[in-house]
Amino acid sequence: MPWLRHRTTWLAEANSNNYPGTAILFITCTLLALLGFTRSRYHNLAAGVETAWVPVLLDWLACFYPWVVLAPLVFGFERRFPLERGQLRRVIPALALGGIVLAAAAIPLRMGLLLLARILLRVVIPLAAPVGSGLLPEYGAQLFLFFLAVVAAYVIRNFIQKNNQERERDRLALEKLQLETSLRQAELEALRMRMNPHFLFNALQNISVLAEHDPPAASEMLARLGDLLRAALQTEFQAEVALETELALTQSYLDVEKVRFGDRLSVLMNLAPGTEHALVPALVLQPLVENAILHGLQTVHSGTIRVASALEKGQLILTVCDNGVGLPVEFLERLKLGVGLGSTRERLRHLYPKAHQFEVRRLDKGGTEIRMTLPFRLQEARTNDTDHEQPALANRR
Repeated sequence: MPWLRHRTTWLAEANSNNYPGTAILFITCTLLALLGFTRSRYHNLAAGVETAWVPVLLDWLACFYPWVVLAPLVFGFERRFPLERGQLRRVIPALALGGIVLAAAAIPLRMGLLLLARILLRVVIPLAAPVGSGLLPEYGAQLFLFFLAVVAAYVIRNFIQKNNQERERDRLALEKLQLETSLRQAELEALRMRMNPHFLFNALQNISVLAEHDPPAASEMLARLGDLLRAALQTEFQAEVALETELALTQSYLDVEKVRFGDRLSVLMNLAPGTEHALVPALVLQPLVENAILHGLQTVHSGTIRVASALEKGQLILTVCDNGVGLPVEFLERLKLGVGLGSTRERLRHLYPKAHQFEVRRLDKGGTEIRMTLPFRLQEARTNDTDHEQPALANRR
């Protein structure tokens, strides 16, 4: 039946969100009943009215115990119709209807408990006015307990939400710390890859040769090398930068490499309109381009590197291709990514969990393609000095 399914759903939600269980509800109702009984007993004694205390105590317990069963329904009901500002017009009628139904259900449960106590304990307990004018006060008492349970549900729900928010903040703070640690490691790794002795030796040697024959070109190459070192050593390392900034840095690296390869190295860049301001992980393209040069172009006389961006179904697609010998088909299935590719894949996993793709495949015409699929997000306006420095790098191209 639909109402039974709804009730089961509410019970499941209440239990799954750390609402009080049956044992806690039983203890709470017992304490409330004892408190009510003690207060009533005190007033009766103060007024000189002496009554048997066992039937009165059982009567108080029977008044509260139905809510051990009904309280989880109240918790689910208040969760579905929360007492929140701006929703009271919708919530109050629903709560009033729920109170009418549950208070009516509490009365026969109370009568049943009293009857059971009379049979098992053989105690004379007057059944609380099931008919006539006495039914209305009884109904009012149960309605009051319903709204008391609603208030308790509101307090508990807000406490749970606050606790969950604090846990979520702690989780996000931990993930942020782990991500910053991972990014810092990637930054240091990129610096190591860029500043390895072989690369620096070749770059400085080529600059030295150019200084004798073409001083302006040597000066330009030295400036490109300075751009690389400045980007790698900047103190405010950003997790994401605009694609145009990343391409400018990659172009600086390629300009230095062109000194080594000369006309053997060609670079083609094809950016889809609207992608130049898309956010990408910082220092993500340079390791891929370096990998293409080191492993794809060393065995061919004339090499071409293609860097492209595209938009597909709200996703940013970045590809880096080379026309080298490519990878053996049988090797693709057991491909183990090296330092550059492995570090890139790990950073993508931390930055975009379950929201990215990273693929390495052999091209039919030879060569290798590295393809990244990232969430498409545009760069927001920034005002710090570091961000002003990067566009200046791009403007010098």
